[in-house]
Amino acid sequence: MEKDLIVTGFDKIDGEMKQTVNLRDVHVYLGSKQDFSDWIKNRIKQGGFIEDIDFTLHKIMERGKTGAQRKKEYFGTFEMAKELCMMERNEKGKQARQYFIECERRFKQSQIALMEKTDHKALIRRTKELDEQFGKGMDKLNKTIETVDKGFVLISNKVDDMEERLHAVERMAVLKGSLEPPVKKEGLVGFMEENLPDDKYAAHLFTDMEDEYNNIRNFIRVFCVIEKGCISRIKLLYKVYTGWCYKNFMLPLGRNTFYNQFIEILKPFTHIVRKGSITQMHGIRLRRDVLDANVETDHPPLQ
Repeated sequence: MEKDLIVTGFDKIDGEMKQTVNLRDVHVYLGSKQDFSDWIKNRIKQGGFIEDIDFTLHKIMERGKTGAQRKKEYFGTFEMAKELCMMERNEKGKQARQYFIECERRFKQSQIALMEKTDHKALIRRTKELDEQFGKGMDKLNKTIETVDKGFVLISNKVDDMEERLHAVERMAVLKGSLEPPVKKEGLVGFMEENLPDDKYAAHLFTDMEDEYNNIRNFIRVFCVIEKGCISRIKLLYKVYTGWCYKNFMLPLGRNTFYNQFIEILKPFTHIVRKGSITQMHGIRLRRDVLDANVETDHPPLQ
């Protein structure tokens, strides 16, 4: 049998890349007088061959004398090809079978030679390098995600503060009796400019942020006592703070901003303990003797 008389190749069968041969070429070499379509269907039935396990089927279009024609091409594994050759029971079948055996032998030898030439130590080193690069890349990605998450939390807190400040402005306007419960406007500044009376109290609403932070310090001086063993809920502290602001017609800071500033100012003297949704400050208490006189406790409800 002449070398490479039947062209071989590779195809994906049963989920793996396997050596294959076009069974039409095998039919031609074996010299069967049967039409290929009938021959291959009979052989598949006789041998119990299964599509996508022993062979794969390709449908192609060919130009013929009468125009384009659909054509089926069968590509079988070497195991199937060898069995088809044995079914012919002639000299050609024996020669073709030996040819496929030789093709398998040459392929195995080439694989062994390739493995021997491969520098396995270098391959292992390169694999480790790629693993390290991947790990560093994942660490960088995780840090970026953490930064983005913190940014979202910060933005969310700012939005919450602005909403609370808007509500505070509305409440102050109603408390002073200068206007009816206001219709919601777009933007805190727009609402303040359009609805607040032009008097000495309104000036408090446009104070600098530094003055607002000073309000927290003044609140601490008036209402708080640093004392070991005492515990106060920061939620209660904020409630007293907002009541004090309303009483004195001052615009209170938002909850999150108050928490952060309050904790920062008292950091040297107190410590925070969180139990679920409850945040406690250890080392501080409220002065009961000044609460009633300085805190607005009866706010009219907003409509």
